[in-house]
Amino acid sequence: MAEPKAHSSYQNSAHFRLRLIADRFLRYAVAAGGNSVIVAILLIFFYLLYIVMPLGESPDMREEAQYPLVADAPIAYMAMEEQAEVGMLVEENGKVAFLSTHDGKVLAQMPLPLPAGVTVVSFSAARPNSAIVALGLSNGQAVVIKPDYQVTYPNDKRLITPRLLYPLGEAPIDVGTNGEPLRRLAIQYNESYVLVGWSGGDLLSIVRTELQESMLGDEAAFEFNRFTAHTGFKDIEAILVDPARTDLYVVSKTGALAWYDLKGNAATLHEQLKVTADGADVLDVAFLSGGT
Repeated sequence: MAEPKAHSSYQNSAHFRLRLIADRFLRYAVAAGGNSVIVAILLIFFYLLYIVMPLGESPDMREEAQYPLVADAPIAYMAMEEQAEVGMLVEENGKVAFLSTHDGKVLAQMPLPLPAGVTVVSFSAARPNSAIVALGLSNGQAVVIKPDYQVTYPNDKRLITPRLLYPLGEAPIDVGTNGEPLRRLAIQYNESYVLVGWSGGDLLSIVRTELQESMLGDEAAFEFNRFTAHTGFKDIEAILVDPARTDLYVVSKTGALAWYDLKGNAATLHEQLKVTADGADVLDVAFLSGGT
């Protein structure tokens, strides 16, 4: 009869009650943890579903705003920053204006450093994430600009302040060889720059920049290497330079394509072929999103 008394005594002990409390707590804790994992997985699933569902919807376009555009000359180039709140306009007379896309209010205006009587006649944009733009001028030169947008939060409200940078300096760069307008222009940037211009005829003018670091610790400068290439096209519609700056593509209005190798300070014709049907003219040419 001693054993039942000992067992009954242990069940009534504080240690046994503590074990029961710990067992019950752990049972609910494990159950809550398991349910939490299931809820978390379900929340992730619903979040991914929320993100993916718009892909199945039909795209639509709607007018956000409409306002008169005040400009002193025809527009040569337009762009917009990534928040779609500030737009940039470059007029042919060299005036640059930044405006609000919501109401057209002019936020800032500045002139390009153009020689007297010179106008903008062409433009080219480098790879999209660089924001680099080259403007071809009526005297055969080019100006390279980069719009920059500084974001601040005064009084917890987002404020975008635009400004204009000149990666290769404010002085126009000599591209053409005969002082004629740069009717077609291409630029590409990847640590250094390549510019290709055409002013008519069968000659392409090419400028390659190399970054020169100062031994004295001063600001680095660019060295300009210039060379030319001949093309049999008299009606060039587009000039493209790939993001790696090793391939140059020249497209004529009648659909002929010339592919040049740009390795080193020379342009070597690699291949030339017809890419459109007879009688079909080329209206526009652009790289795909991958830059090819």
